[in-house]
Amino acid sequence: YFILGIDAFLDIPNWHMPEHLLGLVNFLVLSRPGCRFADLYSSPYLSVRKEILRKLDIRTMLSYLIKLRNENTVTLLNISPVHISATDIRARIRQGKSIKYLLPEQVESYIISKKLYAHGPKKNKASKRKCI
Repeated sequence: YFILGIDAFLDIPNWHMPEHLLGLVNFLVLSRPGCRFADLYSSPYLSVRKEILRKLDIRTMLSYLIKLRNENTVTLLNISPVHISATDIRARIRQGKSIKYLLPEQVESYIISKKLYAHGPKKNKASKRKCI
């Protein structure tokens, strides 16, 4: 499974070879603070009724499985909010701030030992789609 938030899934059309990626894996799309499942109605990859998305948003439904045209699946999963984001972790590293308790200790150690994210982000011409 490729696990990502609603915001990242909405941005897939801007990624390199998105249709190829959709053919490689099943997706687990998690709720994210500031995002709604209803935002996924605009995704070119999903065919799902607005009523289902609304039920996920109001938490009367916690998960829903969607088959893609290629037979892979997208599972929408409503989880308790976690206010940790990769963007914030990278920014903290660039600013020299601690990332302790935001990642597993082994991941933190690897990032620090390899000096990952210590410099500014690479320029990306595609703008990331944001949730409403």
